[in-house]
Amino acid sequence: MVGEQEDKDPSGDLARWLGDVGRRTWRPAEPSGARSPEVPAESSEVLIGYLQEVAGREFRTREDIRQYVVDLSEQERDASGVHRRRRVIKDTVLLLALVTAYIQYHFLDVNLQIARLPTTLVFVPVETTASPERHRVEMPRGNGRHAIAIS
Repeated sequence: MVGEQEDKDPSGDLARWLGDVGRRTWRPAEPSGARSPEVPAESSEVLIGYLQEVAGREFRTREDIRQYVVDLSEQERDASGVHRRRRVIKDTVLLLALVTAYIQYHFLDVNLQIARLPTTLVFVPVETTASPERHRVEMPRGNGRHAIAIS
């Protein structure tokens, strides 16, 4: 009897086996031994339907899928080029702002240090041995000393 049932219903066993396989959960490879949540396997039709829904396109042939992948790679390349250009411009502007700020700080700091210097009067003794005929410009006399202002 058991042999007769196996002979009668070989497709039933196959159908049960396929049903069991369809209910099993898919587990991705776990590199570090970490447990990941169980993700149920989905049929290829469901996955293609979802891809079409997300992409906003219909995929009828391999060429449609290949073209979609090419379009995605071009969009990514364009986006990375724009991102790279923006990054270079941003870095350049920041560097110029830094250099400008440093130059302004240095100029202001040097000018403030010069402005803080006190005016010093230095009296230097001067001996006049030359005859008055040679010098026509009359120098003011300050008890034999001349005043020089240094700032």
